[in-house]
Amino acid sequence: MAPVALRIIKEATSLYLQQTAEQREYLGDLDSLSRFWRSRIGALSNEVFEVGYLDSRLRLQRNGVERMEEGTTDRATVYPRMGIEAALKRKAAALVFAHNHPNGDVKPTEQDKLLTRALVLAAARIKLKNFVIPNTELIPEEVRSKVKKWPDYIDYWAIDWDFQNDTFMQGWVNYRTRKDRSLALVSDAHTYEKAGRYRVLVKVVDIFGNDTTQAFDVDVK
Repeated sequence: MAPVALRIIKEATSLYLQQTAEQREYLGDLDSLSRFWRSRIGALSNEVFEVGYLDSRLRLQRNGVERMEEGTTDRATVYPRMGIEAALKRKAAALVFAHNHPNGDVKPTEQDKLLTRALVLAAARIKLKNFVIPNTELIPEEVRSKVKKWPDYIDYWAIDWDFQNDTFMQGWVNYRTRKDRSLALVSDAHTYEKAGRYRVLVKVVDIFGNDTTQAFDVDVK
């Protein structure tokens, strides 16, 4: 069979598998992901780096695969922020990054490991895991009876992603309203423009109007 015909068949197969994946209920297991990307990039002669954008049910979004970079047989240069920013614009709930090794050796290289770490650090999120109010015995019984779990004590929380030890600059915020009493416990993703050490300050205001802050440092490489 002619090379051109082989290429057409391969591209048609990739398109079919992508369309099939878009119709599937779930694309979050390793076997399905491995099978999908092996068909797309497994036989390529050059290194490529692709990203898949998934919805909240871990299904591939429509037209949800983007080729971020195509390199030589030796290496592929990738900019992690590009994938993260695209995910934010698409409102993707999850990302899948795929990268091939044309030499057939699937063992991760040191560059692969560094890239994986950079991808994780490129999108910073803060998750509230607990919140404690001291001396809860002083809280009126009518209030305590309405509190079912620890988030019920929180009215507002915000994040300064680059705190300079002076004025709190609100980079992200979530709070309850009279109409909507829900409260997000995980922030939106934040991307840093440059590598370096950043001080993150989290401020929490409870239902009594008291504010609590917690600072910590993050290294972005």
